[in-house]
Amino acid sequence: MANKIIVKNASMSFGKLKVLDNISFSVKENEFISIIGPSGCGKTTLLHLIQGFTKQTKGFIKTHGKKGFVFQDHNLFPWKTIQENIEIRNNTKQKIDVILENVGLKPFSDYYPSQVSEGMKQRAGIGRCLAYNSDVILMDEPFGSLDYLTKLKVQEFLTKLWKKKGLTIIFVTHDIDEAIRLSGKIIVLSKLPAKILKIIDVDKSKSNIIKKEVLDLIQNDSDPK
Repeated sequence: MANKIIVKNASMSFGKLKVLDNISFSVKENEFISIIGPSGCGKTTLLHLIQGFTKQTKGFIKTHGKKGFVFQDHNLFPWKTIQENIEIRNNTKQKIDVILENVGLKPFSDYYPSQVSEGMKQRAGIGRCLAYNSDVILMDEPFGSLDYLTKLKVQEFLTKLWKKKGLTIIFVTHDIDEAIRLSGKIIVLSKLPAKILKIIDVDKSKSNIIKKEVLDLIQNDSDPK
């Protein structure tokens, strides 16, 4: 399978603060990869570089395909309906109907964000990416504010959509269980300046072992040397 995302020797500094240090990895078509690391280690910064919101200080980042970004907040316009939040210029009604069906929101197309659940709002945000024909989806802790049961439902929805649409997804999370449940690989970042501690292939039958490995990597990196 071809690489959809290539990150090679990428570093990022803001003035004298070095946030990312020599980050290299690749993501193949239809892969689902999670990024985990301590708070403030630069996970969101890395996602922003891949999206193109800002430019890395050093190194090389290349994406093949159309990118979409799902923020921590659903980022919907409160004065627009769910359908109006998803649709963009040149979308046909047929296409929007298909997207609403794909994200399970067709019965709620005329509702406003204040009238639907948090999980539905996040699904609408994903639907907006699909409206832009995005096949590479970058997700920045999109389910962090959801309660446990809602989070499980939206995770299940995302897994089905990923498989159905053949999406390539990079997913930032603090939740190791969530990363194991969703991903084929987990990239573990160090504290600042962030380096890759390890890229772990996920075997869901060994979830407890993987969880301990991720925790140990982060804990050992955080311990004073």
